[in-house]
Amino acid sequence: MIQKSAAVLCLSIGIFWGAEASGQDDIFQIYDLQDTTGYDLGRGFDVLTASPRGQCVVVGAIEDHVEFGPVGVNFRSYRIENSQQLDKVLGISASASIKFGVGSANASASYSSSVSLSSYTLNYVVEASVRRKGKSVQVQDLQERYKKLLFSGNPNAYRRFRAICGDGYISEMPVGGDFKAVIQITTSSQKESEQVAASMGGSYSIFSGAASFSSAVKKVSETNEVRIWSFRRGGEGPVPITADDIASNAANLPVSVKDAPAPVQIAVINYIGVVDDPMLPMATFTERAAKINLLGSLSAKARDQSADARYILDHPNQFFGQPSDLFELNAELAALNDFRKLVSARADECVNSEGYCMTDDLTVPLPIARPARR
Repeated sequence: MIQKSAAVLCLSIGIFWGAEASGQDDIFQIYDLQDTTGYDLGRGFDVLTASPRGQCVVVGAIEDHVEFGPVGVNFRSYRIENSQQLDKVLGISASASIKFGVGSANASASYSSSVSLSSYTLNYVVEASVRRKGKSVQVQDLQERYKKLLFSGNPNAYRRFRAICGDGYISEMPVGGDFKAVIQITTSSQKESEQVAASMGGSYSIFSGAASFSSAVKKVSETNEVRIWSFRRGGEGPVPITADDIASNAANLPVSVKDAPAPVQIAVINYIGVVDDPMLPMATFTERAAKINLLGSLSAKARDQSADARYILDHPNQFFGQPSDLFELNAELAALNDFRKLVSARADECVNSEGYCMTDDLTVPLPIARPARR
């Protein structure tokens, strides 16, 4: 299929923090967060379903870490050519439905359906993100009733413990903010599109980027129609709708988010970190943790693939589809649903057998139909 293309210049602000992200293992994991409902320091977390569970630990002091801050800002620009690349720039899936998109699944879908790319439109994406260390909690022990459950000797004790408490507890909630905006400039011909693109420039430095970009957009708006979409997580005040506001919001996001940050991630520590009784073998937790983490990643991949297929079915006007795609996509959804049920059943098997279970035979079903984006 021939796809409609558009020239897109992405202005990206990256915030880099003092310490690099450490490698994850079966004891310590970091998860992106969008909806904060049910999440809090000390609460349990189910790795398989990526869902909060009850608070089963004795929560001690809660510490903030305001001394951590950004050490550098990077402002860069690059050009892309089609809808799929635009989706990637915005951090959303090709279907614009995965929940860690420009704000939410609904916001991503709304954006995707409202921004119509054509051969003569220029789309400039302004993007900024801020991350800093959030509050952390000191935990030294499990609550007494859950320790009694683990040491009860009941063969289903760990399964019940996991159902109530999950696989680990939330030890930290990193905070920050995100800002994304799209400025669409309408032109009437390929020649005009190239002229406007040349007038906008190809790159902006960290020091002059916001002012230069704002000035260029205002100049173009005198002769061409300019439309703006914007999304923000974290920070205070109205969401910007003018070129001046968008450029300054992107450049000043670290300051804006400082007083009103939003939780953006959770750090989860396996309960082995608070169970120090020598009567409970460490392998009981570590072997299970390894298997559950693997099964959780398979389930998440199937979940996201299902979201892609479901979005295509729900928004056929955004894709170059064929009648046969309908049947193939529904068959894919059924296969993915069955796969996630199999993963859940295998997780129960791993829990009951202290982690000694087979996972090598599990493979996420491949996508069947993926029509090109319009």
